[in-house]
Amino acid sequence: MSWPPAPTDPPLPIPRGMDLRGASPSRVLVIRLERVGDVLLITPTLRALRARFPNARIELLTRPGNAALLAGNPHVDALIPFVSAARSALDVRAQGYDLVVDLQRATETSTIVAASGAPVRVGRATGKWHDRALSHAVPGQRAYSPHLQASILRVFGVAEVTLDLELVVPPAVADAAITGAPPGPRVTLAPGASSVTRAWPEARWIELATALRRRDLTPVVVWGPPEAELARRIAAASGASLAPPTSLLEMAAWISASELFIGACSAPRHLAVAVGTPTITLHGGSSVGGWTRPTAWHRAVWSDVACRPCNKPDCAIGVVCLTQTEPARVLALVDPLRALGAEPPLTVRILPDGFAAG
Repeated sequence: MSWPPAPTDPPLPIPRGMDLRGASPSRVLVIRLERVGDVLLITPTLRALRARFPNARIELLTRPGNAALLAGNPHVDALIPFVSAARSALDVRAQGYDLVVDLQRATETSTIVAASGAPVRVGRATGKWHDRALSHAVPGQRAYSPHLQASILRVFGVAEVTLDLELVVPPAVADAAITGAPPGPRVTLAPGASSVTRAWPEARWIELATALRRRDLTPVVVWGPPEAELARRIAAASGASLAPPTSLLEMAAWISASELFIGACSAPRHLAVAVGTPTITLHGGSSVGGWTRPTAWHRAVWSDVACRPCNKPDCAIGVVCLTQTEPARVLALVDPLRALGAEPPLTVRILPDGFAAG
């Protein structure tokens, strides 16, 4: 198994007829509705947009539940709460944006983009009807999701992007969240999964937490409301510490105060990347290369079943993605990751060196 786990395309040129290097928008709307992790993954694109258009007003249309993750983000001037496609389409059209960037490419967002009236409407090409809502449907670069998202900015002459995720956790929130945290070198475990195809069996989590304690590490189980009982059972059976109920920012604080994060391919894993904690991710049906930051500080474990990655929430043949994945494969990565130290920034090129469009 090689690492990083998936290749990326070489930097791509500006597509013919899509040279927007002379653009100078005054009002920019970025659209990304779903989900917590997905919103964190667009923060490199927001940062690159701000660097490219420092005098523009940049607004983000997203679901209200994502607001906490973007509070304090210096690259966004305003958060626009999404209510419905119809309501948002009317509101967006009334605002007179001159650039709209669709980072979702879904039916709802395409409806809003098409109704916006913006002269420039940019998004990643999908080959579906959604492309017709755009003035510039830009082929994306096959890569880790933040790299893929940011690759469309090459039409504006953006040559490289730093892929570090951005999350502001106020010190007062962090200090209050981890008051009373158990002593010792902590390892955060996040057993919750957004679908059955991403879930590692409960018994495996118990085995892992028990083995970590035998290594004189302190496993701490973090959780959201849907997995409260699962987290409680794992902690009780293994002797792991159970984190209290947390907000997303408080969960990020717990993860930041740990030496290592272990979890499913879900939002807490992206929180860990954002706060600089090394990660080990259990990948069931999800793509490794698309969702794993391609550095030695972030590793993935998966089973070699013929049908993965399906990237589907359900399974018609019976879920086998992670049932045979042993805790020993995770444990083998623990000490090497703990020994790495701080991770440096990750900067990638999205235009070829020396490229000049006609």
